Amino acid sequence: MGLVANSDKLEGDLRKNKAIRTDLINAVSYLTPFVPWLGLTVGAIIVLKHVYSKCIEGDKEEQNKNDDNDEETLSHDDSLRHRQA
Repeated sequence: MGLVANSDKLEGDLRKNKAIRTDLINAVSYLTPFVPWLGLTVGAIIVLKHVYSKCIEGDKEEQNKNDDNDEETLSHDDSLRHRQA
């Protein structure tokens, strides 16, 4: 796919051009301290999405149980009304 050729070309450019090498070194040294924070942030976002989705599913299941209980209560009340009439 040409990746090795491109990396060889980049390596040659870095050896020839001191300004590009210095810029790359500065960029890497600037970004490196933030890598752990980026990992923690991404991990926290994934955990929060998981917890949120579980809470939403739990609320839906609870609502479905309540709806089923309401229907049973209504049918029981209807049968009591028919007996009284």
